[in-house]
Amino acid sequence: MEYDYQLKKGGLSFEEGVTLLKQKYLNRVLIGAINNIDPNCISNLCSEIKKTGISLKEYNIDSEDYNQYVKNAQYRNRYSNYYTDNFFEKSLEHYLCYRLLELQKNDNFIDIASEHSPVGEIFSRLKGCNSYSQDIMFEKGIHNNRIGGNASKIPVPDNFFKAAIATCSIEHFENDSDIGFMNEMERVLDRFGKCIIVPLYLYSKASCQTDPQFSIPGNVTFDDAVDIYCAKGWGNRHGRFYSVSTLIERLIKPNQMMKFEIYLLKNPEVVDHSVYCRFFLVGDRI
Repeated sequence: MEYDYQLKKGGLSFEEGVTLLKQKYLNRVLIGAINNIDPNCISNLCSEIKKTGISLKEYNIDSEDYNQYVKNAQYRNRYSNYYTDNFFEKSLEHYLCYRLLELQKNDNFIDIASEHSPVGEIFSRLKGCNSYSQDIMFEKGIHNNRIGGNASKIPVPDNFFKAAIATCSIEHFENDSDIGFMNEMERVLDRFGKCIIVPLYLYSKASCQTDPQFSIPGNVTFDDAVDIYCAKGWGNRHGRFYSVSTLIERLIKPNQMMKFEIYLLKNPEVVDHSVYCRFFLVGDRI
């Protein structure tokens, strides 16, 4: 299952949390956030991806088109309090999905682990699609356009959705819940349907980022053999960063009815220098 990844932190300090992580796990524990946007890291990842035979495409943002999307979406008027400290990243993630999905009127669309995201309403208003928002924190079952429960067990028939997105969410899916989620996407997507994961958190080595003030009280279980990076003040219990090989093993290889492409965002700075998205994953149901 996926988790409420912003549980209240315990009474321990960051330093005490780091010490407990080292005592509890055999994994290597490091201090600091993962830097997966270093140009050398990105270059090496691209080389690795190309060796696997997985399609790697470059994506250049049209800044005028992005700005027009933001204007049409009416974030400022309708959602003025939505991620005010991280607006450019969030709106860019939505924009990329909006452009690549090519939703049509009456298509069924789902926003996975949506929390309080406005993307469902925006896409529905601009495209005329039937939008659903899924989150484990919602009441279990289908209630109007909200779906509560596990993203690995969505209570809809096979081939129900034309499109699905997971924006800044799948990295928080603990244990094997990311695998279960992608298996479920293969089931619920219609033929030629599309699933987008943005950002796709890639790194040179399979790793996990955590704030131990949240992960220790939450009893988080980390993947075997991954490095655990402790980011002070991050406020999240679990963030999985895939290596190219673990991405293939966990999400791509088990889903033979989907064709995957990795995109490299070439010019994120045209939106804002705060943007940290570099890669995103697109899966097409075949």
